[in-house]
Amino acid sequence: MKYHGQGFTLVELMVTIGIIGILSAIVYANIGSANPKARDADRQANLRNLQSAIELYKQKNGRYPDMGTDVNNDNMSSESEGDSIYVVNLAPEFIAKLPKDVKRGTNFGYTYVTNTSGTSFKIMALGTVESEDVSVSHSLKRCDNSIANICPVSGVCSPVTVDYKKTYALWGGFADGDSEATVKTETAKVICK
Repeated sequence: MKYHGQGFTLVELMVTIGIIGILSAIVYANIGSANPKARDADRQANLRNLQSAIELYKQKNGRYPDMGTDVNNDNMSSESEGDSIYVVNLAPEFIAKLPKDVKRGTNFGYTYVTNTSGTSFKIMALGTVESEDVSVSHSLKRCDNSIANICPVSGVCSPVTVDYKKTYALWGGFADGDSEATVKTETAKVICK
């Protein structure tokens, strides 16, 4: 049988299949990250990983880590401020790297707050929730008004505000103080953000 120059060689077929495979992987990766539910699931996982890393830091150092840069002077440090190190000395020992919110835009993104004594903290995906409205029954709600009535149902802790509905949060610890009222007041300064 004589070859008449028609058809593809095995090498040409392998190169074509390889190129199609690479393009398919790129398209699949972009479609996966374009899904708001997938990004929200990543945000929830990132917050839980940050919470674990922050607790590990406290076990080793006896206090929660310090906040990063607070350019806005709002007593919170977010990835949108300064050098984007919103939790000091956490990475790479306790977490490989601090997560960044891929759809942060003009929002704060991941945000951290702690008190000066490092006895309480709060970490948030602030204003970036896309696929749902966070309600008072959500496990990652912004404020919990049921904990000894620490957070008022007003301002950022009001479940009817956009800030509340578009924020995931986790917190831990209680402030120190010589009275129950002081502990409550100082804790509220952190977890009612």
